[in-house]
Amino acid sequence: MRAILEAAHGILKRSKKSAEEISELAFGVDENGNVRKSHWTLYKELNPNDSTAKLGVVDLFRLMEVTHDVGPLEVIADKLGYLLISKKDVHPDRPTWQGEHAQDSKDLGEMARLMDEGAPPADVQRIATHLVKNIEETAVQYGRNYDNGVIAMLDKQ
Repeated sequence: MRAILEAAHGILKRSKKSAEEISELAFGVDENGNVRKSHWTLYKELNPNDSTAKLGVVDLFRLMEVTHDVGPLEVIADKLGYLLISKKDVHPDRPTWQGEHAQDSKDLGEMARLMDEGAPPADVQRIATHLVKNIEETAVQYGRNYDNGVIAMLDKQ
C-alpha cells in the first residue's frame, strides 16, 4: 500500500500546478469561496508517513483527473498484475471498427492455424501479441466511431 501512497504523494511533486491550485480544481469551493479541501489537508492525506489521514478513492480520482497524472493507477494496476495502456497510445490503422475487426479475425485464424499445425509456441505468441494490439485498436476505433454517432457502417450496393 505504501507504493500507492507514494505514487499519490508524487502527484503534488510532479505537477506544475501548486497544491493550492490542485485542491481548488479537484475539490471546488463552497458558497463562501473557501476551497472544500485545503491544500494542507491534501498534503496530510497524501503523506505516506502519516497513518492518521486517509485519501478516499473519489478524491484520488479527482486528483488524477485534474493533474492528468495516473501514477497511482499504474501502481495499482501493476500490484494487481495488470498493464495499463492509454487509449491515446493506441492508433487504429483502419477508418472503421469493422475494418479493425477484420484484422482481428485474420490474426485469430492465423493463430488457430499455427496451433493446429503444431507450430512452436514462440510463433503462436508472436501472432497473439499482434492480435492483442489489433483488438485494442478495434475497441478504440469503435469508441471513436460511437462518440461520433457512427454505430454501423453499411456498404452501398
